[in-house]
Amino acid sequence: MNMGPVLTMRRARQLEVVHRAVMLGLQTAAAQLSAFAGQAITIEAPRLGLCAVEDLVACALGSAFDAAPASDAEVVMTGIYLSMGGDVAGHVVLLLAPPDARALVAPLIADLDPPADQREELIHSALGEVGNITASGLLNALADAAHLRIGPSCPAVVTDMAGAILELPLLDIAQVAEEALYIETTITLAAVAATGVLALIPHPAGLDALIRGLTAAEARGGRR
Repeated sequence: MNMGPVLTMRRARQLEVVHRAVMLGLQTAAAQLSAFAGQAITIEAPRLGLCAVEDLVACALGSAFDAAPASDAEVVMTGIYLSMGGDVAGHVVLLLAPPDARALVAPLIADLDPPADQREELIHSALGEVGNITASGLLNALADAAHLRIGPSCPAVVTDMAGAILELPLLDIAQVAEEALYIETTITLAAVAATGVLALIPHPAGLDALIRGLTAAEARGGRR
C-alpha cells in the first residue's frame, strides 16, 4: 500500500502545527459535548497523518498507524459525515465501530427511556449531534487560528461498509487532490472509550490555505 508522499522536513513541521491546532479544536469540541451531555467527555487526537487519497480507506481502518494488515473495505463501520465550505472546501468523516458508536451515545439517551420503536431514531440523532459538535468545534477552532472561513453542513449518519461511507468524498476529491489528513480520535464518556478515525479531506487549495494560515499564526505567536 502506498502511504502517500514522502514527508519532507518542512512538511512534517507543517503537520505538527496542524496537529496542535486540531488538538486544541477537539478540546473545544469536548467542552461543548460535555455541556450538551451534562457529563464529562474528553476527545483526544494522539496521532495525525497524511495519506494518499487512494489509500484513505486503509488509513481510516487503522493500518497506517499500527502497521497492521489493511482491513477489508467491506468492514462495517458507523460514519458521521459532514461537508465543509468557505475558504476550505471538502469533507469531514468520523468513523467508529458500530458497537463503540452505540455505546458512546447510550448514556445520552438512557434517562429518556425511549420506547423500543423510537430507540434507533434517538441513537441516530444523538450520533449526528456528536458528529456535528465535534466537527463544528474542530473547524471553528481551525478557522479562528488560521483566520479563515470554514463552515460545516448538517451531519449525515450511516452504518455501512467503510468503502461505501468514504465513496462520496473520495469521488469528489480524487480528481483534484493527492492527500488527505487522518486523525486517530478517542472520545471518552464515563467508562466508554470509542476510538476511531476523523478524516479531514479538504480540496488542495483549502489544505494549502489552512497550512499557511496556521503556520503564520504560530510564527506570529512565537515572536511575541
